[in-house]
Amino acid sequence: MLANTRKRYVFELNVGARTNTGDATGNVIEQGHVPDGWLAALAKVVPDFVGPLEQVPPMHSAVKVQGRPLYRSARAGVCVERKSRPTHIYDLRVLPEPERVSRSTRLFVECAAGTYVRVLCEDVGQRLGLVAHMGALVRLSSGDFHAGSAALPQQLGRDVRGCFLNPLKFFSTPRIAVDESQARRFEHGCPIIVADPAAVRAAGAYDRHQELLVVFGEDELLGTARASEQQGKVLLSPVRVLAQTADEGAAKGASGGEANG
Repeated sequence: MLANTRKRYVFELNVGARTNTGDATGNVIEQGHVPDGWLAALAKVVPDFVGPLEQVPPMHSAVKVQGRPLYRSARAGVCVERKSRPTHIYDLRVLPEPERVSRSTRLFVECAAGTYVRVLCEDVGQRLGLVAHMGALVRLSSGDFHAGSAALPQQLGRDVRGCFLNPLKFFSTPRIAVDESQARRFEHGCPIIVADPAAVRAAGAYDRHQELLVVFGEDELLGTARASEQQGKVLLSPVRVLAQTADEGAAKGASGGEANG
């Protein structure tokens, strides 16, 4: 439900060297000359990368080919043929530097989930006629999650519950509220009849791209469900139940008491 979110990064583009991993953690496998005017050329080619584009997943990634993660093949010294994947760059720009480094600069990117910034670095370098790799990488945000609002370890130590986030604030998946009796049925994994079918249709639950609904009651996230229509009635069938039923809570409390005794 949170996978298809935009992500924002600040990253370093290092030119003049290519590594086996595409980033600064790898071993240099190729070096090349860097002309003095490469930064001016970079400013001209960066706009060309904004919009839809195709990327070939790097060998050092978790993408699976025939059930095997690419990074395992890479560690074994095997190069696997990969198909390109579509992605989207919404914004890409060179950031001002207080001090210019001859072979490195910082950029900002806003991109679709699944974008490989190190592949972007290599592709930008190739457009410039240079070998390149990614240096430092800092994720600024992922969807509605922003680095500026993240909790520090010290805050977690002082108040763990105070650092919790309400998941309903971040789910972009269509949602529907249920009453108390429906919530109890849902918590036990039972389908429920929706009192207002129009609300489900309005949420887009019958759209093949929006098959799941987030179900909640009294600001409590209950889980996800799939909508279906039977004999003129709309049913919500639980797909994943996240709420803890009263029976489960009582059972855990009883077992905890026995263990403590």
